[in-house]
Amino acid sequence: YIYRIGPDDRVNDDDVCRDPFFTKLVYTIDARYLIEQGFLTPPVIGAINTGAYDTSVLTMRTNGQFDAESVDAAFVGHGRKTSAIVADVVAQSQNREGVVFFAATIRHAEEVMASLPPHLSACITGKTDDRDKILKRFERKELKYLVNCQVLTTGWDCSHVDVIALLRRTESVGLLQQMIGRGLRLSPDKADCMVLDYAANLETHCPDGDLFRPIIKAKSAKGPGIPIEAECPDCGYINEFSLQPDFAEFPRDKHGYCLDVFGNQIMTEYGPQAAHYGRRCCGMVRTGSRGEYERCGFRWSGKPCLQCSEIVDIAARECAFCGAECVDPNSKLVADFVAAKKDPHIPSTEVVVSYDTKDSVSQKGNRTLRVDFVTSHKQFSVWLMPEPNNSRAANDWRKWQDANGDIRTISYVKDRDTNFYRILAYNMPEDNLPDHLMVRKEVAKLRKYG
Repeated sequence: YIYRIGPDDRVNDDDVCRDPFFTKLVYTIDARYLIEQGFLTPPVIGAINTGAYDTSVLTMRTNGQFDAESVDAAFVGHGRKTSAIVADVVAQSQNREGVVFFAATIRHAEEVMASLPPHLSACITGKTDDRDKILKRFERKELKYLVNCQVLTTGWDCSHVDVIALLRRTESVGLLQQMIGRGLRLSPDKADCMVLDYAANLETHCPDGDLFRPIIKAKSAKGPGIPIEAECPDCGYINEFSLQPDFAEFPRDKHGYCLDVFGNQIMTEYGPQAAHYGRRCCGMVRTGSRGEYERCGFRWSGKPCLQCSEIVDIAARECAFCGAECVDPNSKLVADFVAAKKDPHIPSTEVVVSYDTKDSVSQKGNRTLRVDFVTSHKQFSVWLMPEPNNSRAANDWRKWQDANGDIRTISYVKDRDTNFYRILAYNMPEDNLPDHLMVRKEVAKLRKYG
């Protein structure tokens, strides 16, 4: 949803509404009302008399769209199945005037076309040059079957369309309703529009069969979970958040906090441990002289800003109130340490897991000793000169001989100019985080689980 509060004052929480553009929807007219008033044609869900596509193989990418390879696997190359589906659509459309197929890909659209009567059918894709000519023929009813791939989902109306055949899967509830909407325009002698779904769209988005009340979810990094109620301690709003599986067995208070065996809240370094993924209350409160809506500021998981002491989100890197940096100094030390270990151009001292030596010859014909090191963080090679011809090579060879094969740690750096690794020293103290940071995660675990 793009609004936080509905006309009935129902608040949309973060599961269905993420960073909405509007605070409140003042008035709305839904499709059902327009159908009842005679402004739209009623849709009917048709029976599927043949096998549907197996959409369980579809995988979602991080951008919320289906992976192209999984779409091909689900819809393309199923000649017999596609032929049977098209035959079912044709059979159910004998007394209908206009049939629009929605295909998954261009290849899939071509496969659908192969099973349709050619003199009554046409296909439109993004590569079709004479698109307008085909659409005009369809609008004049010279064609009965129109196959398309990602072209006619929005922005096109033909009033006599009375069959919508969904042979593709959509991730978007809005797009699903747009596709069905291609058949809801009024036309003389048109009683309804039949929707035939062979890709589990209605099963996914409208499981109760109500096309006008789909299930809408906002994209969530945590994924689906068991919903639990959590009353806001500040405004009293009853939030619904997804339960964290790690805390499913813990008793909870009415605010959604975990309790120990004595009925006390389990405390962490960030305050009481919430049993759900919710961070901030979704309740809306009236503020100011004009009674404007403002989201409740209570947070289940938060940390104080080091500058202004306001409570900010636990993952915030900048205070929303004063703009100060909110990175915990200890966390910054850990991050800097990890970054240093990833950057070979920063000198490091690490434990040597193993090393191998091999006699070699340089490009200039000089005798060299190649040493392949495996440390606790990296693998790399260095070349030493048993017969050095410059002071740097002599210094490197002297340090190697002084180690006398007893190499426990190695200090090294990658030269930015040559891109070769250099040995700085052997058997120096290993780089480590301070002791209080090394055990920090273990302490946090103990606090978290009581």
